[in-house]
Amino acid sequence: MGAALVGQWDGYSCGPPGNDPCSYADVVGDGDYAYLAHFGQHCVNIIDISVPSNPTWVTDVCADPPNDTGSAQEVRVHTHNLPGGGTAKLLFMNLEFNAQDGLIIVDVDDPTNPIKRTLVTIPSFNDVHTMFYHEGILYLANSNTPQVGIVDLTNYDPDTSPATITTPLWTLNNVGTSFVHEVHVQTVQLPGRGVQRRLYACAWNSGLQVYDVTNVLTQAPSFLGSAPGQSTHSAWATADGKFVVSGEERGAGGIKVWEVSENGGGGLDLTLRDSYVAPSSTAFSVHNQRIVGYRLYNAWYQWGLAAFDIDPATGELALVANYDTFPGAVSGFDGAWTADPFLGPDKVLVGDIEYGLFILNVTGAASIILPNGLPSSAHPFQGTLATVKVIEGGQSVDPESVTLHATVTGQPTDDIVMTPIGADLYEANLPPTPCDAEVDFYFTAQTATLQTVRNPLSPGEMYTLFALTNTCENFRDNFEQNLGWTVGAPGDNASAGIWVRGDPNGTAAQPEDDNPNGTGTMCFFTGQGPVGGGLGAADVDNGHTTLLSPIFDGTGSDTVEYWRWYSNDLGGAPNQDQMFISISNNGGTSWVPLENVTENANAWVQKRFRIADFVTPTANMRLRFVAEDINPGSVVEAAIDDFALLNVVCSDPPGNTTVDNDLDLADYASFDDCMSGPGGGVSEGCCAYDTDVDDDVDMTDYLAIHAAFTGPA
Repeated sequence: MGAALVGQWDGYSCGPPGNDPCSYADVVGDGDYAYLAHFGQHCVNIIDISVPSNPTWVTDVCADPPNDTGSAQEVRVHTHNLPGGGTAKLLFMNLEFNAQDGLIIVDVDDPTNPIKRTLVTIPSFNDVHTMFYHEGILYLANSNTPQVGIVDLTNYDPDTSPATITTPLWTLNNVGTSFVHEVHVQTVQLPGRGVQRRLYACAWNSGLQVYDVTNVLTQAPSFLGSAPGQSTHSAWATADGKFVVSGEERGAGGIKVWEVSENGGGGLDLTLRDSYVAPSSTAFSVHNQRIVGYRLYNAWYQWGLAAFDIDPATGELALVANYDTFPGAVSGFDGAWTADPFLGPDKVLVGDIEYGLFILNVTGAASIILPNGLPSSAHPFQGTLATVKVIEGGQSVDPESVTLHATVTGQPTDDIVMTPIGADLYEANLPPTPCDAEVDFYFTAQTATLQTVRNPLSPGEMYTLFALTNTCENFRDNFEQNLGWTVGAPGDNASAGIWVRGDPNGTAAQPEDDNPNGTGTMCFFTGQGPVGGGLGAADVDNGHTTLLSPIFDGTGSDTVEYWRWYSNDLGGAPNQDQMFISISNNGGTSWVPLENVTENANAWVQKRFRIADFVTPTANMRLRFVAEDINPGSVVEAAIDDFALLNVVCSDPPGNTTVDNDLDLADYASFDDCMSGPGGGVSEGCCAYDTDVDDDVDMTDYLAIHAAFTGPA
């Protein structure tokens, strides 16, 4: 998809494919040469790629004893400014595991005759896992400690170089609480205020940590901000510094797009804008990221190269290219290690652990994005406008094929051809959706080669909107505190995966984070496994487990809402179980089903139910969530977050409290009692009067209702 093989080289004689001591690893390109590293080996292959269709081995550069027992799996090549003028081409080779030193600097002005110049070994960094060179400064991570080593090379000349460098410029300590796996540094132009140099440190279980290294030659790095994460492996920022993408290496590890903004206090805020996790049947995890312009290139283990376009306005991801370098099954650390796109889209390099160097032409496939985001709700009395943008990439799209596929609850799917409105934008109205119903929808287009482009990306995934004109929230529980939920009920017999409240450790089946549309970090989920645990770690086994809500009053609210996660389509005997969700209006003496969940979204799904459609609302209500794993055993994971009680209003025109298709004096009857003034909140029964949905009833709402006055129908 959007990528084609140009050439391949797999000529390193070290054993059969898959033999870890001989595995290929990182790759970097420079001019007519590629530098291909190896995991568990001390050599780097130098490959001539001047004819991309016929890569040719030139030579190897290998660590000398006692470093010949180390692993040189990471490489960087940079043009270095010499202190007396001129430049030199430097290759940086890491040394890890059984080596004595941390890193080798190699002179590759002549790639056919590489010259090893200097060993870098500063305190705490005799093992170097990854490194980054930026404007004469070398940044080191050892993947063992929460530190970043910083080495000054501004006066370094390979012709007069010292044999060893042992003194750091700085050692940055306490970068998170576990260890730093990788670093990325960039220079960002600030509006009207010069530049800022930013260090992004991937602090594994402490997420992404950002530091100011603008004046690193004279000032120690200072903290700017952070973003949460687990198994945060790598990161790369867009050149303008607006977005940074982090990758998490673990079961079901994916990518997250963070918008970076100044917060007014001298620091940075990182706000999550989008994320993507490949299906578990496709790959174990993502590995490394690189960005050119707004195109993101990922090495995604068994999925190979996966390239996405990042929307410059919203940060939304759109898959534009994929090339699978690994033909085998999904099984841990196999496939693509690194993608290097910096030689151009027609010469993208990929290092595959088993199969060596791939040279790809990544023209990019067509994609569909939502330039305005999703509408907040579906209008119950008229259509709701949806707008998409088609990015053709290297493929031509038939404009008559851009289609909105929408399904209103209980009705067949409506396939609506979208109308082009210029600038690659298309629009169509979602079908009218009755009150208390929902509409599920997705978008497709077809290329000239009859390939189908889809948004959302994953087959079967759809967007969902609820029909309403206003929602007033009476109560919300985000589970940051336990407000009276009960785990366990008579008859529970699960031996593992018991409901627990906390911040989940993600697996391929269990979420890594709570509902991203809510607040906080906590939710209820079925069993806490170890960090980095495999599929099925602490999932539900050998029976069922129950979660009960506290008693709540349903008399002042018409709708109950929650977000749920459910997975039962992975591992052995998939799709054998379900989660039972029920409601009671007598404190739990009897129960009425709300839904029996068999949908394996492997994502957070918002659900709303009108209470009166199931039971008579009372002040003695509860919800019950039962997750089970019955014979044959399978992987079952469930989670619940953001329980809420709402009043959902379907009012057209606005303020039509009597729901009789007009706005007359009967609708004005309670307005004075509901008037709260700016910021005054919305009292029970007044939701329909909050026409601008700003959580108050004030003169703005009065004027809107007055303008909509119709008199009796």
